[in-house]
Amino acid sequence: MGEPAVFAPSPRRFPVARILVGLAVVGLGVALARRLDTDRLLDAFRRADWRLVALAALSNLTLNTVARVGRWKSLLHPLPRTSPGAGFGELTAIYFASQAASNLLPARAGEALRVVQLHRRHGYPVAGLVMVQLVETLVGAVTLGLLTLPMVPLGGAPASFSAALFAFALAGPVGMVALLVVARFVPSRAPEPPPASSESLVARWVARARGLVFEMLEAVRLLGSLPVWARSLAWSLLSDLTDVL
Repeated sequence: MGEPAVFAPSPRRFPVARILVGLAVVGLGVALARRLDTDRLLDAFRRADWRLVALAALSNLTLNTVARVGRWKSLLHPLPRTSPGAGFGELTAIYFASQAASNLLPARAGEALRVVQLHRRHGYPVAGLVMVQLVETLVGAVTLGLLTLPMVPLGGAPASFSAALFAFALAGPVGMVALLVVARFVPSRAPEPPPASSESLVARWVARARGLVFEMLEAVRLLGSLPVWARSLAWSLLSDLTDVL
């Protein structure tokens, strides 16, 4: 029986980047606070039913967070990595950090933070992490569509709006089926060797692009199993029901 793998901790470095990020977040928070209409905000606080506010905050920090992190973890599970996979607590911390980054920074910066942190800490492939985010969005669309369809005839919405809701509700399952079909026919192949330094710049870029496409197709194959989809759909449905609550 072989010895268990030991992963050496990375050396500590002076957290210059963390200090800069912290200062940037504080600056953006101050800029956001200056743009708020404090009178309307305080009036909303005075009119609010704090029992419902407490219920909303509690459900969001407990059930909804657990469901979203559980969906993310179930999709990360089949991906290869160079160290033990991220635990639920670590994923929760990264999730909160990514939500804060996306709320304060443009272009959904929190999504990039997820990729960078998991790739740096655990060696997940970047292409696989990007594919997980795309599949996570697709899973959310499937469960949200399942909850939307029963509401269309009950809400008395205009015909044009109902047609848009039906189209949205069907887009998720269609995308899911398409992904499963693609995963079914993606062969398992050995990764191609990195491009040689003697090749031209164009040849190296083409080789890297082919390698990225291969990694993404491999991630599709790994994420295309029915157990992975079943677990992620169950977590996503719990998250959507909590949002409804």
